Amino acid sequence: MSTSARLEDNIGFACTDLQCRLGRESAVAVRWLGSDGERTDLTFGQLAVESTRFAAVLTKLGVAPGARVFIMLPKLPEVFIAFLGGLKARAVMGPLFANFGDEALLDRLGDSHACVLLTKHSLLKKVHRIRDRLPDLRHVLLVDADDHLSPTSSAIAASCARPRPISRWRPLRRKRRRSCTTPPARRGSPKACCTCTGPCPAS
Repeated sequence: MSTSARLEDNIGFACTDLQCRLGRESAVAVRWLGSDGERTDLTFGQLAVESTRFAAVLTKLGVAPGARVFIMLPKLPEVFIAFLGGLKARAVMGPLFANFGDEALLDRLGDSHACVLLTKHSLLKKVHRIRDRLPDLRHVLLVDADDHLSPTSSAIAASCARPRPISRWRPLRRKRRRSCTTPPARRGSPKACCTCTGPCPAS
């Protein structure tokens, strides 16, 4: 069996751009229903564009293939965009339960040597409490920050023993091109890092 890298084996590409090439660009890929009745539809075409932009953000931040990128968010459209975009960049993507406590987060982010965390402002204080114990976590991206970080976010970033940036998802994404080259991937290479949310039975 060949182990050469193929574009079709990049799952982020296969779930978005490839579907567009197959004529499904206008078909709904994701339908998100909010608790207040809000509804957001993402077509394969939109998902392809937005995930490519996030892949370009990761590349600009220096995220290399195989690096660990985690998403700590409730169920939002950005979860799908970021997960597929990270796969396009050949990062190893990890979803995190938004209600994890400090030690659970530290365990997962620390053991994986995560370099990027995508989260939201309401969860930032939780990240702040453990960030000085995560030397590999170079970037924290917020999905719900506007063009200027709030005073609270800036204060949290500055108060770390080793200050590292807290960045805004939307402005970074807007600066990236709608299209860039998606690298091929090898079958069998790591794609995601998933951890259980409860106690595991002893082996």
